[in-house]
Amino acid sequence: MKTVGLKRLTVKLFPHNRKWRGVFGVEARKIRKLIPHVEHIGSTAINGIKAKPIIDMLAGIPSMKESKDYIKPLAKLGFELRPFGIASKHLLFVKGKEKNRTHYLHLVKHDGQIWKSDLFFRDYLNRHRGAAKTYEKLKIELAGRFAQERPKYTKAKWQFIKNILDKRK
Repeated sequence: MKTVGLKRLTVKLFPHNRKWRGVFGVEARKIRKLIPHVEHIGSTAINGIKAKPIIDMLAGIPSMKESKDYIKPLAKLGFELRPFGIASKHLLFVKGKEKNRTHYLHLVKHDGQIWKSDLFFRDYLNRHRGAAKTYEKLKIELAGRFAQERPKYTKAKWQFIKNILDKRK
């Protein structure tokens, strides 16, 4: 089994791999030279559940006003800026070729709403095994339905994610 990488826009889940944490660590050390706040998020950061083998990373900067200042330095590390709908609050970078996407880097305001929500979701599922297993079951079902349609797969998970995030209140 390869450690990370998946063809763009496809959905294929793999059993949790303890090596994902190390793969995150390698990239995080590089990024932290530019941005001190970097976290491992997404399903590869949730212990014991299946996930797409793409490492999701969250990088927090003081303000999104200077987000453009990070585009070229991150490109030198192999991260390409992708068009994304909420660019004023979140920039998305990818690493890896179209046929082998390996990392997503989400650039957000440190300690802002997205930062807090992403970390809450990860931490909640790592603390609540029943919720993590329910999420895994949903992901498996959706991966079967949307194997070649990742946007639909992602959208179909939203209600579950929102229900977890609502527990913050």
